[in-house]
Amino acid sequence: MYLSFYSQILNKDIKEEKVEIERLVFHGSASYPGSIGQSCTSMDICGYRLMFDCGNEFQREGEAGGVGEEPDLALLEDGKLIDGLVISHFHNDHMGASPILEHKGLLHPNAKVFMGPQTAAIMPWNFQDALLHGAKYHALDAIGILERRFVIPEPGEIEILPGLKAFFPQMGHAPGNCGMATHTSNGRVGGFTSDMSF
Repeated sequence: MYLSFYSQILNKDIKEEKVEIERLVFHGSASYPGSIGQSCTSMDICGYRLMFDCGNEFQREGEAGGVGEEPDLALLEDGKLIDGLVISHFHNDHMGASPILEHKGLLHPNAKVFMGPQTAAIMPWNFQDALLHGAKYHALDAIGILERRFVIPEPGEIEILPGLKAFFPQMGHAPGNCGMATHTSNGRVGGFTSDMSF
């Protein structure tokens, strides 16, 4: 449904290639009632492991300043590395913990970090601020993520990994915010919306 909707908006045909979602894990706030932030989901699909967002939890009122807790990445420590990371937008609850993946060695050496141009431009400033306020990673980890940036220049479909195409729609909420969708083998659409507003 969403691919059809966005296809009409963009006047582009979206190829309905079917892929299998083998595993879907919520590492952040979706798993913890009362948590705000920590947007982080991994998906094993078509033999690859993708992650959508990797953000920190927001600090709660009355807590000391600094960087919020990172998502629970324990389920990623099964030996399978992340082949691609999609960052929806530049807010810290969606991208602030991504250098932790570099720090823990959870990214495949060739993994790219996909994002819109606005997020790519603002990301270094977010990491610099986090490093000044108690980030649980080092500057080299942040540099590692920055060197992996792959800018999605406009909404549309791209092949993010060999044989795996994804559609990236605009989601509103923040400049450059994107979602991601791909067809699954059972004819459904698998994907992520991030924060959105229309």
